[in-house]
Amino acid sequence: MTFGAILFAAMKVLTALGAPGEFSEPVAAGEVAVLEKAGRLVSAQNGRRAKWERYLGLMGLRESRPSLASVRYSLSVGRRVYSFTVYGRLFIDVRFVRDDEMADLLAVESLFREMHARSPWRGETLRDPWKEPLALCGYEDARFARLDAPIERIVGDFNRTRPERVYELSPRLFKSFVIEEAYWRGGDVSESALKSALSRLAAAGNRKDGAFCGWYVALQNARDADFAERVAARSGHPEMFVPVRAWKEK
Repeated sequence: MTFGAILFAAMKVLTALGAPGEFSEPVAAGEVAVLEKAGRLVSAQNGRRAKWERYLGLMGLRESRPSLASVRYSLSVGRRVYSFTVYGRLFIDVRFVRDDEMADLLAVESLFREMHARSPWRGETLRDPWKEPLALCGYEDARFARLDAPIERIVGDFNRTRPERVYELSPRLFKSFVIEEAYWRGGDVSESALKSALSRLAAAGNRKDGAFCGWYVALQNARDADFAERVAARSGHPEMFVPVRAWKEK
């Protein structure tokens, strides 16, 4: 196959999902090789995730899946289509990417960011979850996004009026807690429910002698150590999807 034929076969199309129109440009042969690794990563991740979900099922557990709400771009190379998020990341659950595959994943995402920088869709810039206090990977659904303003307000009011012995509460930590509590219920979370959840969490951090043990202990007391670990991990690593885990409904 000639180099020109490779360029033609490897035509890429970057499309903004939910918006009309698209643009395309040829991909160099070296870039095709990088993108092919994305296909292998996604296939391997799907297989590992399926095994993990079967294992959880044997224990009567199931996990939430990452929301599709963050998927913004579709990159087509030949017959393969790769999905990328508003953050410029390959839509993949990194828990199922092996350490020896991470270099390939980073190379794929770096290439996509270069492509996007050369031809940004409608002038859009890629977002950075670290610059958005309440952006949590995998939970960009509208029902969780709608919580941002009331959470900022309710937690802000709490921090201004809290007793001196009680530590300040991070709005992101509280949103992570609310997601863990509310995910399986579906529907919207009301402002009164948010206030009630904050009161329960604050109470869970109090000792009998009135001392405050901290928010991590409050999370443990609210449910258990695994619960606290997931909430803290989701809040501490907003760029990484941390699933909600629960017993399967009978």
